[in-house]
Formats: sequence, structure tokens, C-alpha cells
Amino acid sequence: MGTRTLPVLAAMLFAATSLAEAQTVTGVVRDQTTGNPIEAAQVFLEDLGIGGLTQANGQYLLLNVPTGTHTLTVQSLGYRSESVEVTVAAGQTVTRNIFVSQQALQLDEVVVTGTASASRVREIGNSVAVLDADVAEVQPINNVSDLLRGRLAGVVVQQGSGDVGTASTIKIRGSSTMRLVNDGPLVYIDGVRVSNRMESGSRDVSRIDDLDPTMIESMEVIKGPAAATLYGTEAANGVINIRTKGGGVGEAQWNFTMRQGAQWFRDAAGRTPTNYTRGPSDELREFNIFRDRPEELDVMFRTGHAQFYGLDVSGGTDAFQYFVAASASSDEGVTYNSWARRYNGRLNLSAQPTDDLTLAVNAGVGLTRIRLGGDNPYEEAVRATFPEDPDDPLRGYFRATPEAWIEQFDDRNNANRMTAGVTASHNPFDWFTHRLTFGLDLTDQLEDQLNPFLSPQSAQFFSTTAAQGGRRQNRESVVYTTFDYAASGTRDVSETVRSTTSVGFQVYTRRIEDVTADGDRFPAFGLSAVSAAGQRTGDDNLIENNTVGVYLQQQFGFNDRFFITGAIRADDNSSFGSDFDLVYYPKVSASWVVSEEGFWGVDFFDSFRLRAAYGESGQQPDGFAALRSFTTRDSPTGSSTVTPDSPGNSQLGPEVGREIEAGFDAALFGGRVSVDFTYYDQTTSNAIVSRNVAPSGGFTNQQDINIGEINNRGIELGLNARLVESDALDWDMLVNASTNRNRVTELGLAGFLQLGWTTRHTEGYPVGSMFAPKVIQADFVCADANDPACRGIDVSSMLCDNGQGVGVACNPDAWIYQGHPDPNLELSIGSSFTIGDRLTIDALAQGKFGQTKYDLQGWWRYAALQTALLNADPRNHDDITEVAEAQEGAFGEFALWVNEASFFRFREVSATYQLPGSIVEKIGSTRGSVSLSARNLGMIWTNWPEWPHHDPEVIDPSNTFSGNREPQEDSAVPPLTSLTLTIRLGM
Repeated sequence: MGTRTLPVLAAMLFAATSLAEAQTVTGVVRDQTTGNPIEAAQVFLEDLGIGGLTQANGQYLLLNVPTGTHTLTVQSLGYRSESVEVTVAAGQTVTRNIFVSQQALQLDEVVVTGTASASRVREIGNSVAVLDADVAEVQPINNVSDLLRGRLAGVVVQQGSGDVGTASTIKIRGSSTMRLVNDGPLVYIDGVRVSNRMESGSRDVSRIDDLDPTMIESMEVIKGPAAATLYGTEAANGVINIRTKGGGVGEAQWNFTMRQGAQWFRDAAGRTPTNYTRGPSDELREFNIFRDRPEELDVMFRTGHAQFYGLDVSGGTDAFQYFVAASASSDEGVTYNSWARRYNGRLNLSAQPTDDLTLAVNAGVGLTRIRLGGDNPYEEAVRATFPEDPDDPLRGYFRATPEAWIEQFDDRNNANRMTAGVTASHNPFDWFTHRLTFGLDLTDQLEDQLNPFLSPQSAQFFSTTAAQGGRRQNRESVVYTTFDYAASGTRDVSETVRSTTSVGFQVYTRRIEDVTADGDRFPAFGLSAVSAAGQRTGDDNLIENNTVGVYLQQQFGFNDRFFITGAIRADDNSSFGSDFDLVYYPKVSASWVVSEEGFWGVDFFDSFRLRAAYGESGQQPDGFAALRSFTTRDSPTGSSTVTPDSPGNSQLGPEVGREIEAGFDAALFGGRVSVDFTYYDQTTSNAIVSRNVAPSGGFTNQQDINIGEINNRGIELGLNARLVESDALDWDMLVNASTNRNRVTELGLAGFLQLGWTTRHTEGYPVGSMFAPKVIQADFVCADANDPACRGIDVSSMLCDNGQGVGVACNPDAWIYQGHPDPNLELSIGSSFTIGDRLTIDALAQGKFGQTKYDLQGWWRYAALQTALLNADPRNHDDITEVAEAQEGAFGEFALWVNEASFFRFREVSATYQLPGSIVEKIGSTRGSVSLSARNLGMIWTNWPEWPHHDPEVIDPSNTFSGNREPQEDSAVPPLTSLTLTIRLGM
């Protein structure tokens, strides 16, 4: 026994010695942008057959590596392939960490938006834009709107104001309705439909911005009816599907993020208009309150402190994964009555109790607390004029001092929100899979506008009624529910043909209940409850909307490179008229990966795919537009009675969008260049138009009918290129461009529909186009330029352009087209420089071109207050027609304050450094990064005539959607310049 044991022990000792002396290569694979570890990346030594997959922490280990110099390659879906050389000596363990950057074109990437089941990009005939949200981890991206802005072609994000917490509007492929409603996209979070409402106050708030962008994994966007058929009614304006982060297989991965920043109103004196008046001796006086009284800058503005703290952990096993996150942010605006605080938490769980069953639970909670700044106090500086009395307590301000406005107006928007969903995916057979999703989105919101009983110091600037104050509270409960079932069966018809059949059933409900309490005139200082007011009123409303839909889809795939898909969906919606039946939405699409065909011989193309799609989807009417309704009023006897209100329309149906989309995707030169091109042509038929009804019926409101038609068409281009690639420097460039041509092709009524001061719907012109008279001839009342009495315009001499350059009387018939509210072109240009393995510098410039804006503050200065230079010194102004429009503007609209507002601005720049392990290990971490970022650094170009005094980008969101569609800026604080330091640590 002992003699046989000795050889075995000797062999084991020799093997152990050999193993100890064997060479190994190890390291960690990380994302170049965020420093996060990449799981399941393939790491291998070319030509040696040695390789493996990275773990959840990104670590890899290659054993028994021969000595010498080898090429180490990393490949992972969604990332560029990276290769480095490693030299291994005898008995050595070589550590080589590798950073990989994302790749734009990914034909085998799996998407879930607009498809019956998870599908590869190569199978889909329409455009699906995918945005990786990892940039939010290292840059000062405060909300979802910031994350989308300028990063996806065809998705237009319009800035509301520079006040923190306020809304931006999101439009995809132009305006597709003539109604005064939010024509933004549908929004889903992990398959659950959620609120994308625009809530109004002194400033608007968008509910899509409740979500913390650092908890988002990716966003998938489908842009029109060609892709949105399976979402049916309500999806004609596109769909945004937000996928939040999940767990992974491996030990717990912790991440901590901290941001500290400052934001300010850059060059406030230079960007606030100077106003002009005449003195007692007719001398010309000019006044800029920040230039002439710089101490007022500290009274009006501050440098706002922005801070963010986030913590998340993820991990799990093959059978169970988890992601848990919490964050808190606090942003101070630049005026003392503006701040926003948000608190978010998320729990995402995934379990696989059996091999064929997966359960996923996703839940997020959010608390939002915002104080909205409104137009004041900054509006006071815009309208300030030379003070007649140096001791006047107004100090040159128009109506009240900043201190008084901050005391007088306290506008809050508070929201508590919970979104939760459960998805069960079952694969009982290799050829069959089905899933069921149920979800809720609950929002409890309070709009609270408090005007307190004022102190004597502030009360002197306001009327007695205003000084007594009041309070208005609107509590709104919004509930969205989702029930979504889908099943797919796959069968190989032959060796080259695969058939996939899918069916689905969906139920969506929306319930909005609000209660309003309004109180005016508090009897004493210190009272603030509505119940303490001397005059009290109340109101309540309830809106419910339900959609039920079913669909059938059939797809055939040929050789895994040519795919054709057809689908039909049937919908019913509770807002349809009683005489309107089901609506049907068809779809057909094709996708062909031409570069995988045998005849393809273009070597510099890595991949080339053609795609085309046709589809339909809809937009339902307003909740009660189809119903005939009555309202109450007081009767002469003192009791209540009913009176006709809305005539209703029993045949009212949805607006139907029909769209053709075609394009191609290409990757060239070893993946260094990728191109995504799309052409779309979208027609909205049965567009809902509100028309007057005969007064003999007694109904006071208009009737909605399906008689209009709108066309949108344009192109979208996404270009990514690696211009320089070396060990020392990589330079990547991004270009996103999109165009849109919008027209009302049928109004269904004679003439036009007037909406706002200048906006109207007119056949042959874009939705909400702007019309105003343009003076082309005018004379002063007398010739003596030195006589103050000769500064006025002779109204009888004024002639306006008839649209053909011919002068006509300046009456309503002289109103001519001045422009439209949506841009013709949106352009974003970005660059990313990776220096070595650790330093990345990113920059983004973005602009919009062709849109027109109503300068409301300009109207106040030119027409209402007459404080512009051309008002005070009209004889020295070089265009007498502008003088005429300014002097007569108080009596009507003119083109002087309706102008194109194209711009191109330096949006953001950041530098991110991935910390070496020797540094992060000292504080107990395994990875870390430091980023320094700046936003809104300057305007590169604009043709907006009021720049720099008013910002061309700022537009009131509520007017754009639910108001009169007048794209106007009042006295909003412009986009703020900010500087932010971000530290991110992981272990």
C-alpha cells in the first residue's frame, strides 16, 4: 500500500508545482463611460483557443496561457470589439483591465417596444431608437427630459424655462392633432403604462420627470403609427418605453453616486433688456436695473446649489436576481422662490422558480416637492424703468420689489407616486412562450398656490384685495392600470423559413379625480388655511377612460436575414361615440439584412439592412366629448335648474394616423462608422375639429367632429463615427438630425380656426401657424424731427403687406403668415475623446431651426409699456414700419413681436476620469470615477432678434399643448449655466 502511494504523491506534487508555475491572464472589463463592470463579455486569446466569460463583477481569468506575446480580445453585445497585446513571462500572472465603448448599430440587440414579444433589431421593419441611459450616471442629467434632449433623431424636447423642476415638452415627428391637448408620446415603465401628464401652475411640471434617470437602463422609442400599431388607440404620437435596471448573477455590486454643483444666470445684466423713457426736459433716459444698480443682482438672484445622492445594489443567482436603489436630489433655482426636491426608491426582482417560468416584479416610488418661481420676480427687472424719485420704494421696478413678490406668491407642486408591475413569462414548450403583465401607476398630486396676508412692507405694492391674500389647492388623484397578455408560437416551416405567430389582449384604464378648494381674503396676518379665508368656493371633477384591444401578428423569417411581418389590431375606447364601432389598425413591415446575402461583395460594409413599414394607430377623443351634457345654474326662483352645455357627437371616433416609413442601417469600416436613415410620411385622418353649433339648440360649447386631416413628413439621420483610433486617443463623433414638414391638408370648415392672439389652423399651413399684419409703409404725423409732437405715426398713412408685397389697409384681411411653432430641423453634434484608458471628454451642441415664437415680453415693452428704444426715440430708428407697429401694438397684433427663433447652442461638456485601483482600494471600493460637467455654456448662433435679452429656446409648455398653442415666452428665467462635480464609487 505504501509503495503505491509514493508515486501518486510525487505525481500530485509535480502537478501542483506545474500549476503554480503556469501563466495566467486576469483583469476586469468595464464600460468606458461609467466604469461599470460588464457581465458575460467574451474574453479570449486569438489563435490559442483560450477564453472565457466575465463574471457579474466584470472579472475574467484565463489559465494555462503560453509564454510570449498574445492578442487579447474582448467582445460583448452592444460594445465595440477591443483588442490589446499582453506579454506573459514564465510563471507570471498578468493583470490587464480593459475598457470598452458602446457600439451604435446592433442588429442582434433585443428590443421589446412595438413588438409582440422580445425581438432582435434585424427582425423589425420599423425604426426603434434605443438610448442607453448610462450617461446619467456621470453627467448632471436631472430628469428624463434632459436625458432625451438632443440624443435621438426625431425626438424634439422643448425647454420650458430655467426654473428648476419645471417641464419640457416632448414631441415626436411633429404635431399630429388640431386639438388643444398634449400630443406627446405614450410612456411605459417596464411594460406598465404611466402618466405623462403636463400639470400647470405658475410654471408647468411634467410627470415623466418624476423618475430618477440614474435608475434607468435604457429607453426605447418608436416614433409613429408605422411602429405603434400594437399599442393601438393613444399611440399615434409615438411610444417611449423605459426599462429600469435589474440584477445579475454574482455577488452584490454596490454603487454610490454623489453630485455637487452650482447653477446661475450667466451675464444677467447683459441678458436683461435696457428700457428707455423721456425725462422732464425731454432728455432720453435709459435704465438697466442690474447694470445701473448692481446691488439688485443679489436681491434678485443667487447661485443655486444642486446636489444628488444615490445608492444602489444588484446581484443574485441563476434563480433569483435583485436591484435595489434609493436617491435624493435638491436643486435651488436662481431666484429665492424656486427650488425642487425629489426622492426616489426602486425595487426590481426577478425569479426563475422553474426552468420554464420567470417572474419579475418592478416597483418604484417617488416624492416630488417643488416651489415654482413663475414670472416674478424676474419680470420686474425686465420691465424696470428709470426711477423718477431716488427714494421711491419701488427702486425702478415695475409693480413690486423682488422681496415683495417672494412674500406674496408661493406656488408649490407636490406629488407622491408609485409605479408597480408584475410580469410572468412562461415557456412550456420550445416553440411557445407567453407572458402576462399587470401594473399600476398611482399619482397623488397637490397644486398649492398660497398668497399670504402681506406684511406692510410688501402690501404697499399691491391692491387691498391682493394684500389680504388667498389660497387655491387642487388635489388630483391619477390612476393608470395595465393588463397585457401576449403569446407567441414559433415553427420552422423548412430549413430556411421560420414562422412566428403572436396574439395579444390588452386593457388600459385611466382615472383622474380632482378636488379644488379656493379661498380669498384672509382676515389677519399668519392665517393660511382655505377654511380661514373670508370667501370660499370648491369644485370637483372625475374623468375615466378605458381601452380594450386585441391583436394578431404573423411573421416569416427567411434564412435569418429577410423578415416580413403583418398584424391587425382591433380597439374599443370608452370615449368613442355610442354609434361608433370598433376601430381596426393594420400593419405590415419588412426587414432585409442585405449584407449577409451571398451576392454582397462590398467589403467596407460590415452590415447593411433595408427596412420598410406601414402602420396605423389612433388618438382617442377627449373623455366626454362624445356625450351630450348639461350643466346647472340658478333659476329665477332661487332653486337650481339645468341648462344645455355640450352637444356631444354619437359618431365621434379616434383620430387615425397612417404612416409609411422606410430606411436603412449600415455599419462600415470595421464598425467605426454606423448610419441610421429613415424617411417617414404620416397622415392623420379623421382629425378632430371643434365647430360651432346652431344657437337654437341652446348648447353653449362647440361640437367635436372627425373632419380634418394633417400631414407630417421628414427624414431622420443618426451618424456615429470613430474618426481616430489609437492606443493614446479615440475620437468618436455623433450627429443626429431630423426634419419635419407639417401641413393641415383638410380643415373641414370654411376659413380658419383662431386659437390665440396670432395662432390659427388654416388649410395649407402647419398646425397652429402664426398670422399677423406686417406694416410696409408709414409716415410720421409731421416732418420736424426735433419736435416731440412729431414722434407719432400717422395711422392713416399705414399700409400692410397683403402677402404679395402690395400695400393694403391694416385690417383683419391683412393678416399674413409669419411662421409656425415646430422646428423644421433639429440638429445635435457631439464629440467624445477617450485619452488613454481612463479619461473621457464629451461635448454636445444642439439646435432647432425654422420655428417661430411670439415674444410676449417684447409686446409688453414695445406696445403696452412703450419702453423700448424705438418707442422713446423713434426718429432715430432705422425702420419706420417697426415704429408704427410698436405704437399701434396696444390696439392689435403685428409682426414685430412674431419672429423666427432658430438657435444653435453649446449644450454640455464633461470630463470623466476612471480612478486607478490603487486609489479606490484605499477607501474600500473596487472602482470609481470623477466627472466635471458644465451645461448651457453659451449660444453659438441665433437669428432671434430679441437675443440676448430673451432666450429663443424658452417656450411656455402649457400654451404649446393645452392652451392656445401660442409659442410664447413671457419673463421666464432662461436655461441656467451649471457646473457639476460627480463622484461615483462601486464595490
